[in-house]
Amino acid sequence: MTATLTRPPDQALVLPRYGTPRNPSRPTRGHEIAEVARRLGQPFMPWQQHVADVAGEYDPDTGDLYYTEIDLTIMRQCGKTMGFMFPWLVWRCTVVPHRLGRQRALFTMQDRNKAREKLERDMAPLLRERGDDFVEITNPKARPGRATRQWKLGLNNGSEHLLFGRGNYLSIETPSDKAGHSGTNDAAGIDEARFHQDDAVEAGVVPTMSTRRDAQLLVASTAGGHKSVYFYPKIVAGRRAVEQGAESRTCFFDYSIPDDADIDDPAVWWEHHPALGHTITLEFIFDKLDKARRNPDPDKAEDTFRNEYANQWVTIPILGDGLRPLIIPADVWERQHEPRPFAGPVAVGVDVDRDGVSASIAVSGRDTDGKLQTKVLDLQAGTFWLETELAAHVASLAPLAVAYDAGNPANAAIAGLIARAAVATPVVRLQGSEWAGACEAFRQGFNEHGYRHHGQEWLTAALFGAAKKQRGAGWLWDHQTALSALSPLCAATAACRAVDTAKRDEGPEQLDGSLMA
Repeated sequence: MTATLTRPPDQALVLPRYGTPRNPSRPTRGHEIAEVARRLGQPFMPWQQHVADVAGEYDPDTGDLYYTEIDLTIMRQCGKTMGFMFPWLVWRCTVVPHRLGRQRALFTMQDRNKAREKLERDMAPLLRERGDDFVEITNPKARPGRATRQWKLGLNNGSEHLLFGRGNYLSIETPSDKAGHSGTNDAAGIDEARFHQDDAVEAGVVPTMSTRRDAQLLVASTAGGHKSVYFYPKIVAGRRAVEQGAESRTCFFDYSIPDDADIDDPAVWWEHHPALGHTITLEFIFDKLDKARRNPDPDKAEDTFRNEYANQWVTIPILGDGLRPLIIPADVWERQHEPRPFAGPVAVGVDVDRDGVSASIAVSGRDTDGKLQTKVLDLQAGTFWLETELAAHVASLAPLAVAYDAGNPANAAIAGLIARAAVATPVVRLQGSEWAGACEAFRQGFNEHGYRHHGQEWLTAALFGAAKKQRGAGWLWDHQTALSALSPLCAATAACRAVDTAKRDEGPEQLDGSLMA
C-alpha cells in the first residue's frame, strides 16, 4: 500500500468531526494552558491547542471562564490524558491561584487503583523530569513554599495528591457519588469516562463546585460500548448541539472516523486523526488494523480496533428507561402493521440466538400491493425442534430460498441442519457486506413504508430490544448486546433480503390465506 507518510501542510490542524467552534469575540486563556504543557515537556499538538483555546474562552468584562464543562472524545494514543488533561489540571493548581486564590482539583479514572497508578507512575515522574520548572520538595517534614512551582507528592492511602505551593491540591478520587464530597472543588477531570456505568462521579463532584468561580469539569474518553451509560448521552447531546448550532455552556469535541468511511483509505485517517503525523504514524494504524484482521476472531478484533483507534461506537448502551434509541421509530413500526395476504414467491429466514438458547423461523413475500410482508412462523427454546419444523414449512410454502446470517456463529453451527431441512430449496448464506446490506434494507424498508409486518409481539419485542454494531461501511444487528431474543428480527431480515434480491416472476399466484392466521 502506498501512502503519504507525513501530514499534508493544509491539514496541520485537524478540526473535530463535531466540535464547538472558537468564538473570536471572547479572549482565551488557552495560551496559559499551552505554556504549562510546554514546561512539562509536552508542547501541544494543534488539536490540543484548539481545545485549550475554546475551553479557555472567558468573558472580557468579568474575566470569568465561559464554559463550565468540557466534553472530549478522541482516539487512543492521542495525548488525551498526559498531553492535555494533566497540563490542564496543573494549570488550575499553578497559574489560576495567582488570579483566584487557592485551587483544589480532582482526577479520577475507571477506578482508584488506576488513578493512583497514573499519579505515581506518570504524573509525579513527569514533574520530576522538569526540575527546572517544577521543584519537588522531598523532605518528608517540609512543605512547598508560596511559589506554586514547588510541589510535593502525598501517597497516604485515601488522600493521594500533588500539593502545589500553599494549599493547591491535585487529588485523586474514587469513582463514586461521594467523590470530592469533603470540601469545595474548583476543577475535576474524569478520565476514561467510557467505563462509568452511571453518573455517580459527576453527581458527587458538581455540587462541590457550585460556589467556586471559574469551576470547570473535564470529561474525556475514547468511545465505549453497551455499558457506557454515563458517557454515551454526552456524545449524543454534544453532536446534536453542534449540528443545531445551539448555545451551551458545555464545549464539545468529537475526534473520530465517520462510521461509513473506508478505514483502508489513508486519506480518511489524515483527514480525521488529529495525532497522525505527530505522535502516531500511518504504519502504526495499519499494522494494528492488519493484526486485528488476522485475529482468530477477526470480527471481534476489528470491532476493538474501530472502538479504540477510530473512536467509533461499535455498540451503544442502554439508555434512561431501559430502551435503546430505536432503529425503526415506534410510530413508524406501528403504522407499518398492516397484515395482507402474500402473493407470489416467498422466502424463509432462520436464525438462532446467542448460545443456542432459542431459534426462529420467519417468512417474507410480497403482498397484493407489491409491498414486502414479513411474519414470524416459530420461536421456540433451543434448536432440537428446528429441523423438523423448518422442513415442514419448506414443504408447505415451497419457498424460493431459505436464508440465514452466515456470520452468526450460532447459525454456522446448524448449517448442516438447515441444508437437510431445505431439501432441494436453495440456501442463501448472507454474510459480510451482504448481511450488512440486509440489515440496512430492513431498516430502510420500514422507515420508507415499503415493508409491512403482522404485529407479532415476538418481532416487536426483538426490534425494541435491538442495537446495531458497525461493520465496515454498514452495520449489523448485535446479538451480544440485545435486550431481548433477536432471532425473530434476524430471521425476518434474512427472509426479506432473499425476497428483495430475487428475480420477480410475472403474474404472481396468490398463496393460501392461512398465512394470515
